[in-house]
Amino acid sequence: MFLRCSKSLRSILFPTRYTWLVTFHRHFVIFAVGLLLVGALSKTAGAQLSNKSPRPQPEVKVAKPPAPRAALDNARQGVVSIERAGRPVGLGFVLTGDGRVVTSLSVVGDGNHIDVK
Repeated sequence: MFLRCSKSLRSILFPTRYTWLVTFHRHFVIFAVGLLLVGALSKTAGAQLSNKSPRPQPEVKVAKPPAPRAALDNARQGVVSIERAGRPVGLGFVLTGDGRVVTSLSVVGDGNHIDVK
């Protein structure tokens, strides 16, 4: 079961004093990871060698971001004030095209007698 070798060779192969099964598993995992790395590197190297002529890259048109002022105006249109009996009790924002308002539950409470402006 165990490798029969001299003590000096055993100390080189198994430097720490784990059981032989633990040490074997550690070496097996290192060997398997090494094989996976070699396989992955050989595939990428082979793919790079097979594509000798570079393909022209298509031009990507980047859309202009909206002006900061326009984005700020859109955000202001979505913010609403939540009032109860004419007194503001909180803020929220409207979901796009949905009509629902997102706010905290502590502001809404039971939901009776609330005005959203």
